[in-house]
Amino acid sequence: MLRLDELQAAGYYPATDQLSCVLCDPTNGTDSSFSNGFSMTATWTPAALSTAGKCSCRNATAASVISPVQDSGRQLSRCLTCPANTTADSSSGACVPSSGPVQTPDSDLAYVLNTLNAQGAAISTTTATQAVIQSVVEPSGSSRAYTIAQSLPLVRWQGPSARACMDAADRAACNGLANLCVLQLYSTDAAACQIYDELVAAAAGGSNRPAGTSTAVVSPRPATGALPWLYYVQGSTYLETDNVDLEVSMSASDAPLQFVLSAYDINGTWLGLHNWTLQFQVCGAKVQEASKWTRFGVDYASSCSIDLASILAQLDYSSNGPRFYDPYLLQDDGTLY
Repeated sequence: MLRLDELQAAGYYPATDQLSCVLCDPTNGTDSSFSNGFSMTATWTPAALSTAGKCSCRNATAASVISPVQDSGRQLSRCLTCPANTTADSSSGACVPSSGPVQTPDSDLAYVLNTLNAQGAAISTTTATQAVIQSVVEPSGSSRAYTIAQSLPLVRWQGPSARACMDAADRAACNGLANLCVLQLYSTDAAACQIYDELVAAAAGGSNRPAGTSTAVVSPRPATGALPWLYYVQGSTYLETDNVDLEVSMSASDAPLQFVLSAYDINGTWLGLHNWTLQFQVCGAKVQEASKWTRFGVDYASSCSIDLASILAQLDYSSNGPRFYDPYLLQDDGTLY
């Protein structure tokens, strides 16, 4: 068992309820929203445990405020840097507007839904933060659905992301909104997907799609503006394209196919390009087998029973949550397809 002095040396201090420990966040970065926050994007700088046993900003300014946050299941005290036109409020641990009402995730979502519904969108306001999780298909063919009335990712990120995407065409915010749609498997019943469709339709100059369908059903590649492209047109035309600049052969001596992943945090922050190697090899593989799938003309399948606890133990806590990837094929001329 760790002693209090050992925890404090690691930057932890007891929570107010004395039931858990809070970490003074030593990192810096950005996030899409924060408790009682004003701006969709909040930046933070390193915090440290003070001699008084509380967190303080290492390089505090008049715009700095210590804010309590939940990140990847941990309780943190984070040193936020308040954006322009806001004031650091130490009593609430938030950045509040210099004038006007405080923007919260709830108020942002209400603003977006009211705006889009006034234009005829008909997005439900009562189930906007509801998530439906479909379980695996059982041998009988049935699949149980679980409804979460207030899904934390939707409560936290949907409103700020949708508002910044709609009002400012903020690319990271638009990516974040699209990510929330992906998390719900592109369901046309999900508010995030419905908001995405409405904003894509607006970017294309108006809605010309049948009710209850994706914009992409009408156009194979709609003008999505700052939003990423989520949907393919129905059919197989895109599978028959012949404009890939790549020569391949069945010879085992030829170089394998090379793939590149464009990675994003759940809030839409771009995390850079990464070579696709073992990111999705959750089952593990022998060294001589791990890259078989990159050989042209080779089928490769891997299956296993996964211990959820072991997977959770490998979580990357430098991320806000799930990571999202767009895969690309590296062509002979060095460009991505």
